[in-house]
Amino acid sequence: MAVLVGIYGRRLDERPTGNLVPMGEVLDALRQMQAAMQLDAIHRPPDAAGPTSADVAELIRSTTGSSWRPPDLAPEGFVPVIGGPIDLPGCAGGGGLLYERDGDQSGSYLLLYFTPDHGRFVTFDAYGRVEPMQSSQTFAEVDDASDPSSAATLAFSNGEMVIIYRAATADVLEQLRTTLGAP
Repeated sequence: MAVLVGIYGRRLDERPTGNLVPMGEVLDALRQMQAAMQLDAIHRPPDAAGPTSADVAELIRSTTGSSWRPPDLAPEGFVPVIGGPIDLPGCAGGGGLLYERDGDQSGSYLLLYFTPDHGRFVTFDAYGRVEPMQSSQTFAEVDDASDPSSAATLAFSNGEMVIIYRAATADVLEQLRTTLGAP
């Protein structure tokens, strides 16, 4: 029976998925948003101040209706430089913040994206089966596994929000993993 369904059944990409959102689509769109935010940050006036903690709180409240707050990354050298609402595929009501590393390591960035978790984000296992994103699960991906300086992504859910971080390298995400609150 499984062989018959495999041969004559609809393909996986043709099956109805309701309002499920594959994490891969979100990450592809987030890569493009990261590039746009970095360009905006480059073209801001040199004396422009980044978002304050009150600005960040208002952004989160206005886009998600949540009282969740991102961790303070200033002790790690990351300061927010630009932020705003971001709508990605299947993710209306989200926002993002672009952080840059202050001091000696300028050029390093960290992008934070957040959106309410309504159980709609999914990943796929090795057999192509849909797996809903659980609150104890992390999803990590390196853009180019053969390049140690390639950008990387870390996504997880805290039960209320889906939180996605992108950094210039996987090492940055690994160093900040506990600070970011990843399971």
